[in-house]
Amino acid sequence: HYYITNNFEMGKRKLSTPNPDVISLETVSNDLTLDKDYKGMGVVYVGHIPNHFQEKEMRQFFEQFGDILKLRISRSKKTANSKGYAFILYENEEVAKIVANTM
Repeated sequence: HYYITNNFEMGKRKLSTPNPDVISLETVSNDLTLDKDYKGMGVVYVGHIPNHFQEKEMRQFFEQFGDILKLRISRSKKTANSKGYAFILYENEEVAKIVANTM
């Protein structure tokens, strides 16, 4: 399953979007460097990932859509086991929308 919450805060970045599958990155404050760094990029949340699925396999699959800047599977701090979800940062927001709509 691939879905996103409408408002999600991560540090100074406010992640929000009208599309429930893709997060647009926009700044919370007037921090122009943050806006410049993430302008035009898109984040896709991937849920219900099997425990055996690793970053390497995910990158191989999702790179067919476009350039991945960052891929992070959320893991338990104690056991390092996957929590079953990941975030993928694409260089282009349009690519992230295509990924979300395809899945």
